[in-house]
Amino acid sequence: MISIIIPTLGQREQELFRLLDSLSKQTYTNFEVIMVSQDNHEAVEAMLKQHTFTYKHIKLDQKGLSMARNKGLPYISGDYVTFSDDDCWYPEDGLQKVMNAFLEHSSTDVICFKIHDPLIQRDYKNYSAQPKKEISRIDFLRKSSIEIFAKTHCFKNEKVLFDERFGLGSPYKSGEENIILHDLKAAGFKIAYEPTVVVYHKKREQEIVNNLDITKKGPLFIRIYGKPLGLILFHLFYLKKWNTINNPINSYKKSLTEIKEYSQTAK
Repeated sequence: MISIIIPTLGQREQELFRLLDSLSKQTYTNFEVIMVSQDNHEAVEAMLKQHTFTYKHIKLDQKGLSMARNKGLPYISGDYVTFSDDDCWYPEDGLQKVMNAFLEHSSTDVICFKIHDPLIQRDYKNYSAQPKKEISRIDFLRKSSIEIFAKTHCFKNEKVLFDERFGLGSPYKSGEENIILHDLKAAGFKIAYEPTVVVYHKKREQEIVNNLDITKKGPLFIRIYGKPLGLILFHLFYLKKWNTINNPINSYKKSLTEIKEYSQTAK
């Protein structure tokens, strides 16, 4: 069985219904939904009741993406787990492809797949066409949560959890999926990559980088790679994004302040 943890504020009703509808059409039906609503609980419950798949509905009064995922983990019954967003959806054979990959690579604990935008017929990112038996430490930064599927033994006894300082609704609003891959790897789990589309998501258009987003990246690099290497990688990343940043000098100063504050609280 695959357990699908879905945090939601219940505000994107059309997108959430599209997700649930896509799950109802799966060719592989041995799955459960762990819905973690953080607002609009009645609207979310009403949508769930329109579908026949197995689900559990956890209602929280707190907000935070990583926290919601951690709250959902104790409720999973499956042998595999994934962390869905409420605005993604799945091709009809998506879950079947996941199961086929794990059956083929039985010794692998975690597999990262591909996200595709079927509306414009383009992949979500520039993915490698070649599979990898083990992803690299740099690969951690190129992954999104919805493309990650893991055997549930990886999360038994709460040895590995999402860092609740990172993710939407937290002080650092992104990077939680990159950190969880790092922590899984550090715990000794085998993480592979398969160039197979198993989930859909609308591709983001190229845009000027938000200053708030960029200033929060320093702590992410340090959390994953430690301070010396993390600082080097952050500066390389910053130089790469320089021409897409509003007021890059001012943003850089704010980034250094964020790094200093994070380093003090992480001690």
